[in-house]
Amino acid sequence: MINQTYALNDVTVLDLTDEKGVYTGKLLADMGANVIRIEPLSGNKTRLIGPFFMDRVNEESSLYNWYHNTSKKSITLDISTKEGIEILKKLCLKADILLESFDDNYLEGIGLSYDDISKQNSQLIWTAISGFGRTGPYANYKTTDLVALSLGGPVASCGYDHLPNNPPMCPDGWAGYYTGSHYAAISTLVALIYRDMTNRGQYIDVSIHEAISSSTEAALPMYIYQNAVPLRQTGRHHSINPTPPAIYRCMDGGMIHVFGTPPQDLNRWSKLLEWIQESQDASELFTPRYEEMVTMRNRDSDLMFTLFSYIGHLINSLDSEYVFNRAQSIGLPWGLVRSPEENVSDKHFWERGFFVDISSENDEKPSYFPGAPYIFNKTPWRIHSSAPILGQDNDEIYKLMLNFTTSDIEKLKANKII
Repeated sequence: MINQTYALNDVTVLDLTDEKGVYTGKLLADMGANVIRIEPLSGNKTRLIGPFFMDRVNEESSLYNWYHNTSKKSITLDISTKEGIEILKKLCLKADILLESFDDNYLEGIGLSYDDISKQNSQLIWTAISGFGRTGPYANYKTTDLVALSLGGPVASCGYDHLPNNPPMCPDGWAGYYTGSHYAAISTLVALIYRDMTNRGQYIDVSIHEAISSSTEAALPMYIYQNAVPLRQTGRHHSINPTPPAIYRCMDGGMIHVFGTPPQDLNRWSKLLEWIQESQDASELFTPRYEEMVTMRNRDSDLMFTLFSYIGHLINSLDSEYVFNRAQSIGLPWGLVRSPEENVSDKHFWERGFFVDISSENDEKPSYFPGAPYIFNKTPWRIHSSAPILGQDNDEIYKLMLNFTTSDIEKLKANKII
């Protein structure tokens, strides 16, 4: 096998996260880091998050666990015991990064703190992921993905404007935890660069609450500078005043999301109006006023709503794939509204190698997983292995990193330490 260089080949990571930060370790592992998942003897609780393959509810059948722990290794360790915490300290002396997402400074409470361990391993990067950060009035408050999105602000900006009283809506898919995990991964990589320059690690305090709050787009600036609260709108940006609907159904039942309209370019404007006129009379739009709209920002004008009514009629009369491709051919950022299962057959994903085959002859796992949204030119990204079975790497890690003998390991197992 060719000795391939990956972005994080020489980095060892200890991963003690739960669902709040488990994705962070995956991002690093798939970039080549040696990520060691340290789990309780019964397994990390994320192993029992559904759905489960073939509805077999056990710690080795969770699709959530399979996806979030690709390329990682797994060891078991009872860190609630004195001997277990001492072993964890020894592992920290051999590691580059520690990822954890415990509540209430749990590790510090049982005898492992960054201040103490950094005196022996000054290069360690300790990334602590929590709901609200490790300081401040909310430091010990609990969170969930729903709480993070609600308290952070995005939920207040999402909703269906055709519903009475337009209640707020929470996006699904662990968006809160993924946002926090991305910020954790980014900040950890920045800390690695700093360490390369100074030989010094650091403690990173990641607040999911703050990560989410930074993703509310214009809602916060609108309130701060205009003392205005934006309206929730279906499938489009929130706004101070109502804007035209952005999603239209095509003749074949598919849907198109319209964006970047009116075009901020006369050439694209002309092509859009020519397209509209092919199927309907849009003469009222062919006036000097349309040139004014090239630089117009007011999306709640009467003319804007008239334009979108023509666009709606146009889209209603055509098939979705045709609309998508023709709009893109004239430079309009319109897109198909697809479900996840529909994207599995998208040839663009497959040609770029986005879906990754993780099957083997000896398992029943799905044959492909979503891959990475980036392609490294020099240090390729890849899923190195499927998610590990609980404790499968005990012998390898304890022998190679801590020089434990087979007898040492058997004794620890007998005493229920590993």
